[in-house]
Parts: sequence; structure tokens; C-alpha cells
Amino acid sequence: MHQEEYERIYLIVNNDVYAQASGAMLDAWLTSSAPVRKAIESAMTQGLAQLNMPTRTDITSLAERLTHIEMRLDDLEAKLDERPRSESEATPGKAEETSA
Repeated sequence: MHQEEYERIYLIVNNDVYAQASGAMLDAWLTSSAPVRKAIESAMTQGLAQLNMPTRTDITSLAERLTHIEMRLDDLEAKLDERPRSESEATPGKAEETSA
């Protein structure tokens, strides 16, 4: 392609009429494909359940739970770091002698 053709294509696609037409076509396609997508998702969910495999929802839920656990562990660790040390923790040699 020559520079003139690129410029012509750029002018065609870089205007509001083209953007609106593309948006309308994309919206129509997404609307018409929604039932097919739902049917495929339902079939996939059933197939995964029969194979005892997790679905996307299961994985997402598990990831959220792990994130919450991680956050709670971080909070606990921060609280432990803020806690003043007792004498036995400050001098480990004495703690070992008394426990032996």
C-alpha cells in the first residue's frame, strides 16, 4: 500500500460516523451472540462438573478467599511485629537455660 491509501483509510475510519456504525455493529453482534455464549457456558459448566473440575467461578472464588486469608495473615504479622518483646524473647540464651 502506498502512503495515499493509508491516509485515505485513516480518514475513513477516523470519524464519528464510522465510530457510530462500528459501535452499532458490535452492539448488535454482542446482543445476538449472548444466548449462544450462555449455552456454551452452561454446557462447559456441566462438563467440568462431570469431570470433577473447577469452573471459572470456582477458581475466582478460591482466589478471593486466598487473598482474604493472605490479608489476615499480613495483619496478624504486623500485630506481632508491633508487640513488645518479653525478656525471654530478648535474651534467647536465658530462655534456653531455664527451659532445659
